[in-house]
Amino acid sequence: MNYIEAGIEVLKLIEAEGFKAYFVGGFVRDYLNNSEITDIDIATDALPSDLDTLFVTIHKGINYSSVIIKHEGYSFETTTFREEKSYMDFRHPDYITTNSVELDLKRRDFTINAMAMDKDYNVIDLFNGKEDLKNKIIKTVGVSDTRFKEDSLRMLRAIHFASKLNFSLSEEVIYAIKTNGKLISYLSNDRIYWELEKTINSPYYLVGF
Repeated sequence: MNYIEAGIEVLKLIEAEGFKAYFVGGFVRDYLNNSEITDIDIATDALPSDLDTLFVTIHKGINYSSVIIKHEGYSFETTTFREEKSYMDFRHPDYITTNSVELDLKRRDFTINAMAMDKDYNVIDLFNGKEDLKNKIIKTVGVSDTRFKEDSLRMLRAIHFASKLNFSLSEEVIYAIKTNGKLISYLSNDRIYWELEKTINSPYYLVGF
C-alpha cells in the first residue's frame, strides 16, 4: 500500500463513521501538478476526540484542532474544518471549528492551495485553483492586500511557492507585497529565516530572488 492508497483508506474510515473527509492543501496542488508528493493533509468535520477512537494519533497541534494520524506506516496531519475570525499582530488568527469544507477552503492563502479532493479523486475548486495551476500563476484567495494584512507570512510564502514551482506572482500579489512588505517585521526572526531557507533551497530559487 502506497502513501496515497493509505490516505484513501483513512478517508474511507472517517466517512464510515458518518463524517466528511477530504485531502486538502499542498497534496491536492502537487497531485494535480504531477509533482512529488511529500506529505498528505486531511480536513474533516470530525473532532480530534473522534479521530482518537479510530486511529493512533499524535496530538501535535491540538490547540488548532489538529492531530497526526498514523496509518499503515504513514503520517497524515488531520485538522477539523475551521474558519478564521479576527487576526492578531498581522499573523495569528482566532479559529472556530465548522462543519463546512467550503469555509475551510476560503480561509486558505492561495488559490492553488485552496482545493479539496475526496476519496474518488473528485476536486472541489471554489477559487479556480486548477486554472491558476495550468497558467502557473500565484493568486490569493480573495483580495491580496487584505490577505497579507491578515497574515504577513503569506508574502514570504508567495515567494517561496514561486521558487518551488517556477510560477509567476499575479500583478495584484506583487503590488500588495510592495505595499505591505514592512509588515514582515512583525514575524519572528526564526519564521523569516525558515521561509527564506525554503526559498533558497527551492529548485527555482532565482525566481524568488
